[in-house]
Amino acid sequence: MLTDTVETALSGYSERPTSGIGSAFRLAWTKRITTDQADGTLVLPDGAADILSMDGELVVAGPDRFAKREWTVPGSTIFGLRFARGAGSTWLGIEMRDLVGLRVPLADIVGRRRANELAEPLRAIDDATLLSAAMERAFQGMADPGAARFATTVIGVLNQAPIDAAVIPSVMQVTGLSERTLRRRCDQIFGYGPRTLARILRLQRLLGLLRTDPKLTLATAAAVVGFADQSHMTREVRSLTTLAPTTLSSLVAR
Repeated sequence: MLTDTVETALSGYSERPTSGIGSAFRLAWTKRITTDQADGTLVLPDGAADILSMDGELVVAGPDRFAKREWTVPGSTIFGLRFARGAGSTWLGIEMRDLVGLRVPLADIVGRRRANELAEPLRAIDDATLLSAAMERAFQGMADPGAARFATTVIGVLNQAPIDAAVIPSVMQVTGLSERTLRRRCDQIFGYGPRTLARILRLQRLLGLLRTDPKLTLATAAAVVGFADQSHMTREVRSLTTLAPTTLSSLVAR
């Protein structure tokens, strides 16, 4: 899953919101692989799944727990639709826990016939803009209202719960669910539990803040997005991305 924040700052990437209220997808994106990316593209976790079109083949990129390097061919172009967080499970008919960290042919999930029906109209289109729009039309689908409400509620609580120890009790209080039910539901629609999702959302808030205000000190950024302190931020960023915060900041600032 190419991340909203970092990849937007790098050359060859563009994205736009998908059309339609209640859509299962929130972004359509295009990534042109440049020659300086021959060693692959670092993909950061963002709590969502994508459907990718690569050389006419459709692939599902499951939600990631940690950064991973995607090996790509210089000169190629990847088109993608990013699910709204929590919407992929219903649309694909599979629990997200079964796709964490994986890249799986769409045919293995929805069946070869259905995957071919979706892919065939795209193979005849060469223009990148037309292909991106055609892909969005082909993959129309509404998010499950119940899952969407649950995802919105959980994400809203997690974005306001900076203390790791308070994450699960905070969500339990708002949703009225037991801890066991909460974990099971989060595993199903996000791919992982509330604490992991909270860490990933906090990382994404950090990326967004650094992109918006690249002159911000890391200590200030750490405080704003909910880390205990700069040392906590450094540990978390290294754990989730393998990068030092200063390196991550320089990527965002490009």
